[in-house]
Amino acid sequence: MQQLYWLLKTKMVDLLKKENDSLLIQPSDTLKVLLSTKIPVDAIVTWGSSYVNESMVTNESIPVLKEINAFVIGGTFNWHDVLHIQATKVGPNTVLSQIINLVATTQMSKALIQKFADYIYQRLQVLFVACTKMAAMASYLRLENDGNLLQNDC
Repeated sequence: MQQLYWLLKTKMVDLLKKENDSLLIQPSDTLKVLLSTKIPVDAIVTWGSSYVNESMVTNESIPVLKEINAFVIGGTFNWHDVLHIQATKVGPNTVLSQIINLVATTQMSKALIQKFADYIYQRLQVLFVACTKMAAMASYLRLENDGNLLQNDC
């Protein structure tokens, strides 16, 4: 009786083996994750146990056993058995979304030492171009003067 009440009380996103949009999932929704499917959101396991491949986040090649009350990360793969999970974080609050935002922010910003190196490079570039032009002009004038001296000696 208690299990029947639990099933009626919770929302099963995978009812009738129909896939629903992950944007419809809200925190505290209960989801059924089938064998060899992606876990849609960060959640806590409420029923079942299975091995979950978290290599995309942890880079660990061996799937990790997840049992009741274990935390699962959205985007990882359920390898072994059916899990019922309760969504805790959805949308931009998930671990995967935060990693993506961190990488994007890091790629767009420059490190302090890189900013300093760019500043020095800009200043030295102007100096280098000026020195090169002066050396080229001095070399040209010297060749021209040497050429005039040779013509006068003959």
